[in-house]
Amino acid sequence: MKKIITLVIACFLCIGMMAEKQISGLVLDANDEPVIGASITVKGTSLGTISDYDGEFVLTVADDATTLIVSFVGMQTQEVAIKERVTVVLHEATEMIQEVVVTGYGNVAKGAYAGSAQAVKAEDIEKKNPSDITKALSGEVAGVQVVTSSGQPGTVAGIRIRGIGSISANSSPLYVVDGIPLDAGSISSIDPGDIASTTILKDATATSLYGSRGANGVVLITTKKGSSNGDEGKIEIDVKAGANMRLLPMHEVVDSPEDYIVLAWQSLYNQSRVIGNRTEKQAVNYANSNLYGSSGLPTIYNLWNAKGNLLVNPYDKMGLVNPTFSTDVQRLPTYENMESWYNTLFSNGLKAEATAKISGGNEKLNYYTSFGYLKDEGYYTSSDFQRFNTRANINYQAKKWLKGGLNIQYSYATMSNPVQDDNAANNGFLFVNQIPPIYPVYVRDANGNIAIDPNNGGKMYDYGDNGNENIAEEGGRPYSFGINPAGALEWDQQNIVRHQTVANAFLEFKLYEGLKFTVNAGLQYMNQRTNQLTNKYYGDAAGVGRIANAQYNYLAFTSNQLLEYNKTINEHSIRVMAGHETTYYTYNYQYGYKKNIVLDNVGELSNAVSMDAVEGYARTSTLESALATVTYDYDSRYLITANYRADGSSKFAKGHRWGHFGSVGGAWNFTNESFMSDYKDWIKNGKLRLSWGVLGNQDIGDMMFTDQYNITNVDGGKGYIWSYKGNPELTWERTSTIDLGLEFSVGNYLDVEFDYFYKKTDNMLFPRYVAPSLGYGGYYVNDAAMENQGVEFDLKAHLVDTRNVKLDLRVNGGYYRNKMLQMPIDGYDENGEEMRMVMSGGMAVGHSTADWYMVHYEGVNENGEATYTAYYDANKGDFGTTAAELVGEGEKEDNYIGSVYEYTLKNPDADIRTASVSGDLSSYAGSNYTGKSYMPDLDGGFGIDFEAYGVTLSVSCAYRIGGYGYDNNYALLMHSDKIGSRNWHKDIKNAWTENNKNTDIPRLSNGSDQYANMASDRFLTSNSYLSLNNINLGYKFPKKLIEKIKLNNLQIWVAADNLAIATARKGYNPMMSSSGTNGYNDYSPLSTIMGGIKVQF
Repeated sequence: MKKIITLVIACFLCIGMMAEKQISGLVLDANDEPVIGASITVKGTSLGTISDYDGEFVLTVADDATTLIVSFVGMQTQEVAIKERVTVVLHEATEMIQEVVVTGYGNVAKGAYAGSAQAVKAEDIEKKNPSDITKALSGEVAGVQVVTSSGQPGTVAGIRIRGIGSISANSSPLYVVDGIPLDAGSISSIDPGDIASTTILKDATATSLYGSRGANGVVLITTKKGSSNGDEGKIEIDVKAGANMRLLPMHEVVDSPEDYIVLAWQSLYNQSRVIGNRTEKQAVNYANSNLYGSSGLPTIYNLWNAKGNLLVNPYDKMGLVNPTFSTDVQRLPTYENMESWYNTLFSNGLKAEATAKISGGNEKLNYYTSFGYLKDEGYYTSSDFQRFNTRANINYQAKKWLKGGLNIQYSYATMSNPVQDDNAANNGFLFVNQIPPIYPVYVRDANGNIAIDPNNGGKMYDYGDNGNENIAEEGGRPYSFGINPAGALEWDQQNIVRHQTVANAFLEFKLYEGLKFTVNAGLQYMNQRTNQLTNKYYGDAAGVGRIANAQYNYLAFTSNQLLEYNKTINEHSIRVMAGHETTYYTYNYQYGYKKNIVLDNVGELSNAVSMDAVEGYARTSTLESALATVTYDYDSRYLITANYRADGSSKFAKGHRWGHFGSVGGAWNFTNESFMSDYKDWIKNGKLRLSWGVLGNQDIGDMMFTDQYNITNVDGGKGYIWSYKGNPELTWERTSTIDLGLEFSVGNYLDVEFDYFYKKTDNMLFPRYVAPSLGYGGYYVNDAAMENQGVEFDLKAHLVDTRNVKLDLRVNGGYYRNKMLQMPIDGYDENGEEMRMVMSGGMAVGHSTADWYMVHYEGVNENGEATYTAYYDANKGDFGTTAAELVGEGEKEDNYIGSVYEYTLKNPDADIRTASVSGDLSSYAGSNYTGKSYMPDLDGGFGIDFEAYGVTLSVSCAYRIGGYGYDNNYALLMHSDKIGSRNWHKDIKNAWTENNKNTDIPRLSNGSDQYANMASDRFLTSNSYLSLNNINLGYKFPKKLIEKIKLNNLQIWVAADNLAIATARKGYNPMMSSSGTNGYNDYSPLSTIMGGIKVQF
């Protein structure tokens, strides 16, 4: 009987086992990213599971089960037929989308993420048609400041995340491309069309896994990959073309030769009348007779049919000295339509780009390949950038337990970069801004025609002598004699050729359910060669010619090994990851310089005779790291994340190489609470998060812990010159960060995100100065502290959201403040007690590093002189009123204060008084805090996105409110130097004269007032601006229409970038600097108008 019962039970068990089967599957979103936490249930039952961190799931179902229901918040629920292996692609629902956050070491659903991170989608990048990703981020993400310091094609913009990260160390974020760190300067090699998403990691929870490299934030770039849905492969062709131009304004300079002559005459008159104390008649005669000649302008640049004493009418109708250009004088025929430097040096450039992309795949293998070409010409003549790039991205599922991938990118780029740096004498921007309009670009012959250059048969450029060899009596052009940037563009060369390969691969082993081991390896190799040729006919190399070649090689290798475990039990989910990472990089640089060139257009060293210099050096650095993270999620309501990373860097001496960093973060998804169920239609995706962490910064330079020497030749023997004093005690800068964030959505109408952060950086790298008698000026120490804090917001309103019409409005912004907490030790007193530095370059405890510390400008005195504020200590007596009194006997010699704040701290009982100084006494004006900072009150962007029946329109703007910058160019243009030496800003027309005393602009005096435009708060200019960054208008053809011609997608569009900017002063662009100053010769960002077509089949 027992045997019969046992046999019956066994039969039933067998039948039961035969009635069940195991299936597996993969859940992806429309971008082929895994959907984490998707719900998979058998239709009509309560049997189900959820997808893991790779989107995978395994489920045992009844043999007669036929349908699965797959759902995820923010995506359309799908029903799919049951089979042994299922791949499900979920698409966005009309409701709020649950984003996936790319963290670099894995992907996490946004609802299950406790850090501060924001993503920029591929379509938002493509709307701006950038040549590189950095320029596309302007105004897109709260807390990200994009600084385009140069419009030279091929250069990348600087990015700062959440303010000033460091003073002496690097403040740039870490760039990570497909999990592998990439040198920031190499970002221009990546085609933005290959980028699937860009994620900005901002707080410690988001960045701490990057340890020493994440202190300034992390920019994660994920490139595109093929589809895994098994559809037929796709081919996409994208062609666009347009023009680059200069639409952003320059400073308003005097552009009329006649106006310049009148101002020059006034300058001579003031010099004689006010300073020389001559009569009005004498001063008029002096100005007339000296306008041209040895004491004025070179006579070879008299452009009119009269002598200099007849060019200006000194008096107005009232008989007052109010000079105007004589109406009886005409320009010489050859100068009637004289060329401008602006039109000669600037012209519209071509921008054209074409890419071809092939992608496809199935659940076993997917692929993505692209080929692209970019031609990007700047508006500065001869400046351009060309790039050919190709990418192959392959991912494969070799076994159920083994997955792998390979991503290779190669780019070849050339850049023509005519000499434009601040120190270059032939900088064209400097000329356009500052050369007086009386100087022509070309030389004229005896017949008044542009002369022919005998060296090449082309136009002859004027290098300051107007073609006259004998100019000894009067001299030549006082502005940049011997230089002509237009001629340099024709005769000189500066070219860069760059090859770059970036490759990364991974293998992922599934060891057990929920347990996987991943090995990643990435390599970046760059070879860059620069050739520079300076011609032998003209300019500063006339008679010899110069050639300089430089070779730069860079190799970086990163490898990590990650062990990850994911487990979900009922409402409890846990993720544990631990790993090891090695980063190695090396670079070398060689430089050669020769002169006495032979051929005019060959920029190789073999084309010159005399070797002047050969230099070279190499650097190597390694970083060893251990990292771990633990994430716990209870019922999608309570989230806790803990990260740890230990970094050992060769940039520090032994005993100081290891730094330990980490973070703890938590989040509460309060809208998942039961008490919020009555409000679920109005308040969605609500999350409150808090994080704290410690990060490090090792970007302080190489070998700074040891003494460094230059080797030199001493009579054929070896000599050593001390170049740097090392400090073996140097170690990591450390940043402690607290972040408090709130996220929620109001129905389907408004998405809101707020963040408050506080960052304290200590162990800051700072110079410590010593007596020069020691043989060196100072060395770096870890001995300063600074804090940054701010508030950020990101709002997106869905104003219209119907099937055929959508309209979104987006606004983001940030408010930031910065303060020094501790200055470094500056020696010891007689008792051996530490003495801390009081100030350094305007930095002091309790003040922001962005505060302006400078001389105060009061205006002009009754004689038109610039007047400044001097300070003195009344306890020591009075401040002198003349130079003789000031430097005479007694206490008056020392009774002026150069640095007021510093003096006050050292002398707390001082009785500080002020005095107005002008003329030679202006050198005794003191510096003090102005109450102004270059840090804005609010910085961000806004825009709209509109769709209607295939028509798309997007507009993106950036703004800044508050803050002040120093306008260097304006300061230089408001000079009172000798006439002919430099141009003026148009504001100079309101300068002080005998008949115009109601002004704050000092008099012109032909070089007699050396302090007229002294550095002071006079030239602090509001940093507020509003810029129109991008407009994109497109049309997507209906699918029913294009299916007839076998197309999957057809789009056409037209777009414009950097169309306009409104600032406090025309020509001053606060977007070009993060330090609150502009240059004398900035290459303003390119304005671009393009159209294009995208075809997919």
